[in-house]
Amino acid sequence: MRSMHHLAGRALWVRDESPSDLAIVKECCEDDTYRLSQAGLNPRTVVDIGANIGAFAIQAAALWPQARILAFEPEPENYELLCENIAANGFEDRIVPVRAAVGNAGQVYVNSAYGKSRVTDDAGWGIPVESRTLPEIFETEKITRCDVLKIDAEGAEYTILDGTAEEALRRVDYLCMEYHRVTDGYRQKLGELLTRLQEDFDLSVQKYTTMPSLPSGNVHGAGMVFGRRNASIAERELLAEGRADDEGAVTLRFQVPDGHESWHVTSAAARSTSTTASRCTLSVPAGNTTGIGLDNGDYSVLDGIRAGLGGRDPLGMQWTGLSAGAVVVGRIVLTDPGR
Repeated sequence: MRSMHHLAGRALWVRDESPSDLAIVKECCEDDTYRLSQAGLNPRTVVDIGANIGAFAIQAAALWPQARILAFEPEPENYELLCENIAANGFEDRIVPVRAAVGNAGQVYVNSAYGKSRVTDDAGWGIPVESRTLPEIFETEKITRCDVLKIDAEGAEYTILDGTAEEALRRVDYLCMEYHRVTDGYRQKLGELLTRLQEDFDLSVQKYTTMPSLPSGNVHGAGMVFGRRNASIAERELLAEGRADDEGAVTLRFQVPDGHESWHVTSAAARSTSTTASRCTLSVPAGNTTGIGLDNGDYSVLDGIRAGLGGRDPLGMQWTGLSAGAVVVGRIVLTDPGR
């Protein structure tokens, strides 16, 4: 049996026999467990891994009318409720439900008890479901900047982030993640994960009973990890990737992040699988354009551009002269001129 619950202005269907459903709704919509209202965020792109019945995604959509939210949930009944709750709140145009696990690429198996699902490689343990890596999601969804990444994967968070290269992780501005006890080297895994995340984020870790030390303190059970890319960092790297059309042309688009009133473009670089020489025009909103050349797949770099732009301004690399189908990876470095 199901019933509709209204909490903190959100309407969600929950299963009467599942004690976790209402608890999750309360955590996300009333208790603000993921600190969404406290983080000073204004996201355009949100990735929700372990969307369950949709409480986090719906709270995010209500808080941020400009945001597009990708909600990943592998368990069939959870996914059905996720879709129903998206429709009940009128967010079909902004929340995209995806029935898939996130971790290693390929097929995994999902089992569920009282709404809490876990994934495994054991074919005898559950229902088969597609699994995608986080870098694959960023690639297929053309996410060059993930403003908010939420993970609640019942222990699979280690697999998800272990399989995420630094280049992909640098696209994330705000990470909010529940960590869980796992049977195999739990303390070591958590310590290694926190140590790695500290390279890119200012971290706050909250155990559900006490606050552990970082990065390898005595942590037990489960809790929350919050990571915010330090807004005081004077340099930011933007990444984009594209494939050339039949005429050998491609446009890469970059989104300038919030964090400073103004930025300077100080470096532009790219590499390509193209076997022909090519040329790029870098475009910025003020009308500045700069040409750079790219030969035979090596990174080609132009320093000292010093083109000024404001937060959230668009940038573009427009390439011509490539081999048809060539893949181009572009990189732009921004600096805060006031630092």
